[in-house]
Amino acid sequence: MSNAAQSKSIVVLQEGSTGPEVIDLQFILQIRNFTLDAPDGKFGSRTKAAVIKFQKSKKLVAFIARSRNYLNSPLSIKLF
Repeated sequence: MSNAAQSKSIVVLQEGSTGPEVIDLQFILQIRNFTLDAPDGKFGSRTKAAVIKFQKSKKLVAFIARSRNYLNSPLSIKLF
């Protein structure tokens, strides 16, 4: 495995998250037609709804994390 692949970190995005990673997520959701909202870098209720819409379209279990134990479990969703 290359050093570049080893140095990548996992970013957990959830309601309340902000920043460039959220903008990336929102842009992907927008170009995939899961939302009409312009990216604003704030993971709010509309972004959450778009993520759930994506999850349902891929037949993934759409749910909201309600415990810290869930946040520690590995889960990766590739939107590309």
